[in-house]
Amino acid sequence: MTMAEIAVVLTTGRTLAQGRALETGKQSVEYIESTAVCEMDASSISALGISPGEPVLVRTDAGSAVLRSAVDRRARPGVIFVPTGPYANLLIGGLTGCSGMPTFKGVAARVSAAPGQSVMGVSELLGKLLGE
Repeated sequence: MTMAEIAVVLTTGRTLAQGRALETGKQSVEYIESTAVCEMDASSISALGISPGEPVLVRTDAGSAVLRSAVDRRARPGVIFVPTGPYANLLIGGLTGCSGMPTFKGVAARVSAAPGQSVMGVSELLGKLLGE
């Protein structure tokens, strides 16, 4: 069976949960859980054939990450949100277009269900970011 894939626009930003978790440290379970999430509208969750909380694979030209899915009732169809942090860094890349700042908003992405996959832990994530 072929997994559904949807084309989306990725946007990133800070969240309150992430800010609170940051107080416990960037390697804490709370911080990882607050940043390893892909928020989307309910119709996108349905199109993927998954339930909220199940893993999704988010891919961009810069890279990919398995994240926990979540419904955001404010999200618009075709737009996903990933909190700024180590997982978003896998997706946004380092190109700055001479501005000195990577593109954190409006990144073309693809999302698919990722059954049987799990979110990377801190050590594995750091290894991927460092190219190990």
